[in-house]
Amino acid sequence: MGLTSCGLTHTQVQNFVRPLRFTLAVAVAPAFDRFITWTQSMTGWSRRNAFGAFLFLLGSVTSLLVFGSIAVFAGPVAFARS
Repeated sequence: MGLTSCGLTHTQVQNFVRPLRFTLAVAVAPAFDRFITWTQSMTGWSRRNAFGAFLFLLGSVTSLLVFGSIAVFAGPVAFARS
């Protein structure tokens, strides 16, 4: 019974957040496209390679921010060795 209520709650939250995520994606898409076009013009790469570089950069920055935040806010507890 607990799993069912958690599942319903999770589903309800996702149904509420989905339109917000879609709206954010539509709003940010032109900026991403401009960045890819800028990278393409500055480096002379094809759009495919510029997009790959963008994905690599986005993933790297996201990982650094997530793990850096964990290190700062959780401190030695997060990376403790036993």
